[in-house]
Amino acid sequence: MPQTDNYGELNMQRVDHADAVERRKCHTLLDEAAHHRGCSLKSQLEAELKLQINLQGALICFRCFRVRDYT
Repeated sequence: MPQTDNYGELNMQRVDHADAVERRKCHTLLDEAAHHRGCSLKSQLEAELKLQINLQGALICFRCFRVRDYT
């Protein structure tokens, strides 16, 4: 079952898939409508034609948030 976490205004979902006992996959889904300082992931993707470069830059920008420590 997906777990939804709130990191400020950015909504993320983690989905764990157990393929076998020793193999696990974890997928992170980003909410494209989330805004931070007037900027959203969707607006960054629609800005120019160079999608790969913009996607990398936008994801790095969104990774700059302080992530909550679960320890």
